Amino acid sequence: MDIKKLLLEGCDVSMGYKHNKEDWVGEVRISIFAGDNGIPAKVCITGNIVKDFGLEDLDAAINYFKAEVFCYNNLWYKHDEALRILLATDPEIDLDVPMDSLRHAVQREQLISKINK
Repeated sequence: MDIKKLLLEGCDVSMGYKHNKEDWVGEVRISIFAGDNGIPAKVCITGNIVKDFGLEDLDAAINYFKAEVFCYNNLWYKHDEALRILLATDPEIDLDVPMDSLRHAVQREQLISKINK
């Protein structure tokens, strides 16, 4: 996914974010604020993580966003990663099917346990 291209075309990019197992799933979003009423244009990262960058630091903002959401401590990313691993071996997986859902939960817990050691 080319985040920079999406942002420059006016899109927002968001990713689920969950840091603690007991927390609800939140979201981290990156977008470009065009500026208004004397407030300069900037790159905004909002949600569970809040940080602003100047437009000249767009690449740094994207790198920060990626580092925060595609990382080992984002448990929701582990949810997606576990699903990708299962889909690689079984493209017909359906999380509404109890056995598939259980396989997904086991795979996710294995990924999480690797980072909690």
